[in-house]
Amino acid sequence: MLWLYLHFYQLQLDGLYHPEQASQALVIVDGPYHKICQANAPARELGIELGMGLASAAALAPQLQVLDYQQTQEQQLLQQLAGELYPISASIVLKQPQGLLLEVSSMLNYHGGLKAYWHKLQQALQAWHYHYASAYAPLAAQLLAEAGFNQLQQEQTILQKALAQLPIDCLPIASKSRQQLQRLGIRQLGRLLKLPLKELGKRFDLELLQIIGRLSQQLKTPLEYFQPAETFHEQLQLFYEISDSDKLNKPLGLLLNKLQQFLQQRDLEATCVELQLQLRQGQIEPLRIHSSQGDYRREPWQKLFALRFERLPLPAPVEALALYCGHYRRRGGQHRDLLDARNSGLSTQQLHDQLSARLGDSAVKPLAFGNSHVPELCQQDSGDSPPEPLLRPVFLLQQPEPLKDQIALHQGPERIQSHWWRPAQDGGEIERDYFIGRDQLGRWCWVFKTRRGQWFVQGYFS
Repeated sequence: MLWLYLHFYQLQLDGLYHPEQASQALVIVDGPYHKICQANAPARELGIELGMGLASAAALAPQLQVLDYQQTQEQQLLQQLAGELYPISASIVLKQPQGLLLEVSSMLNYHGGLKAYWHKLQQALQAWHYHYASAYAPLAAQLLAEAGFNQLQQEQTILQKALAQLPIDCLPIASKSRQQLQRLGIRQLGRLLKLPLKELGKRFDLELLQIIGRLSQQLKTPLEYFQPAETFHEQLQLFYEISDSDKLNKPLGLLLNKLQQFLQQRDLEATCVELQLQLRQGQIEPLRIHSSQGDYRREPWQKLFALRFERLPLPAPVEALALYCGHYRRRGGQHRDLLDARNSGLSTQQLHDQLSARLGDSAVKPLAFGNSHVPELCQQDSGDSPPEPLLRPVFLLQQPEPLKDQIALHQGPERIQSHWWRPAQDGGEIERDYFIGRDQLGRWCWVFKTRRGQWFVQGYFS
C-alpha cells in the first residue's frame, strides 16, 4: 500500500492572511530562547535563518514583525487542510502538529493514475509550503518528507535507497538510544535496517524495535483516520491588525469561499452564519447574519456582511476572524418561476435580510394583521422573522365530511370564524377550530371541530 506524507514546515505562517502588497519581514519564534522556527520570504531575503535567535534576527531587520508559535492554531489549520483535501483523498491521517498522511493506492483508479492524483493535490495546496514523500510504510514516508525528499515514487528500490541514506538523527527516539547507535558506528538507517530485530532487542528498548519494525513493514502502524466535521468552523489569522470594519470584506471572502465549498460538497444551503471578530485584547465581537431563503453561494452572504460592516464600530483592532455555520438545510427547498418577471427584483425575504443586516435583527420586524377592527389594533408586530404562510392541504373536499376514524392531532388549533351576518336558515355563523392530524392509514388530514363539538374532515395533505 502506497502512502504519501505532506509536511507543512511553516503551517502557522502560511495560515495568516497576507495582503497582496505585504512585504514586511515576519518570523515566528518558539521556545524559552525565542528561536526562529518559521520565516517568510522577505525575512529570509534579509538573511534570517531558522534556528537563529530573535536578537540576531532583529539586528538584521529592525522593522521585523514577530509572532509567538501557537501549536493550537496549527492543529486547527491541519484540520482545515484535511477537510479541503478530503474530496481528493478519502483516507487521511492527521500527524500533529504539521503533517498529513494520505493513503494513495485506493485513489489511483478513481483519479486515473498517480500523475492525475498528484496534480489535483498540488492545485489544492498552491497557497501552502510543504515537503512531501511517498513510501510503502507510513513512517518511512514521514521521515523522507521531513528530510525534504520531495518525490512521489512508486519504485520500491528507489524509496528503499533514499530511506537507507537518512541519518539516524531523524528517528523519533530517545537521545540515549541515539547515542548507543552512534557508539556502535551506526549513523544511517541503511545499516540499522539490516540488523535483525532479535539482536536489536538484546541491546535496545521497545521503542526502537517498534520503529524499525514499522519502517521494515514487519509491524503494522496504528492509524486513526480523519473524519470531516458536520459543521463548518474556520479561522483566519490576520497578517496585520484591522481597525476599519470595511477592510474586513477581503479576508472574510476567503472564509466564505471555503464555506461555499463546504456546502456544495454536501448539497446544503446555509440559513444562518456567525462571524466572530477576535480583537486585540482577547475580546470577541460576534456577528450573526440570517438568510430567510437560505443560500450556499459566497456573494449573497458577502453582501449581507458588507451591510453590517457599514454600521459596525470596532472597539479594538481585529487580529483574527472565525466563521461558523451550523444552521443549514438541503438545497432545492425554494423554487422560483424562471419566466416570472417579478423574480428580477428583491423578494420580501431578501429585503428583510438586507434590512436586518444593515440595522440589526431587533430593528426590523414585519407586520401582520391583527384580529380586531379597531384601527390601532388591526396590525401588529409578527416577530423577528417574516410570517410563514398558513399551512393548507392540496386536496380540499367540496363539502366537509364527518370524521369517522380515530386521528392523532399534531398541530393546532387555528380558529376560523366568519359569516356572522348569515341567517340561521342559511347555516348561520361559522366557528371552527382547525387541526392537522394523522389518521390510522398514515394520511395527514385537515380536520376541524365545531362549536357543538362535532368533528369533520376538510381535506388531505399530499
